[in-house]
Amino acid sequence: MLTSDPLIKQGIQEALNFEPGLKSQNIIVNVDQGIVTLTGSVENYFEKFLAEKTVKNIQGVKGVIEELQVKFGEHLQRSDEEIAKAAVRAIEWDSSLPPNKIKVVVEHGAIKLSGEVEWHFQRDRAYQDVKYLFGVKSVLNDITLKPRTSIKPEQVSKRILSEFQRNACLDARKVQVETEGSKIILKGSVRSWAEYEEARHAAWSVPGVTAINSEQLKVKV
Repeated sequence: MLTSDPLIKQGIQEALNFEPGLKSQNIIVNVDQGIVTLTGSVENYFEKFLAEKTVKNIQGVKGVIEELQVKFGEHLQRSDEEIAKAAVRAIEWDSSLPPNKIKVVVEHGAIKLSGEVEWHFQRDRAYQDVKYLFGVKSVLNDITLKPRTSIKPEQVSKRILSEFQRNACLDARKVQVETEGSKIILKGSVRSWAEYEEARHAAWSVPGVTAINSEQLKVKV
């Protein structure tokens, strides 16, 4: 397992260089006590997302500060009108999304999504539909959740812990679950970013949840 900052940095740089979707020459990596900071530039929003995902999969990484700038080549330049039309079309063609519930605003290449959906996976789907479009510099997902059912606090912890126990990637003994209305709070520790994401995914699977607070769920390697 990678433990020292120099070894973690070496592992990250090798992973970035190996990833075919990245032009990593312009990505600068700094590591301080397992916390990784990415600076520099990438050519599109997809590379920005892929760089962060690649870093989170490296052993020894405890956190990621992503400060990459998107700098387009001439062939990737698109007007706000073109981006908006493409984004609206992508959302309209997604059969998992409710029709006429999501609005798109584009300003200087930055997309803002708003509206209401019932499930978190629908909010995430809308984000996924637009983030890789040509010319997109950033995406603000301001879609709100309006579930048809309310969560039942006495059932939430039991359901999530059962999901953890079924998932071989998670150690349920080290994750604590609390509820505040329709919000779920995750505390404790996990062994990797993969476990962290799996814990959040399990929490979002509970009907009626509108928010997840996982700030107190730490990655301990």
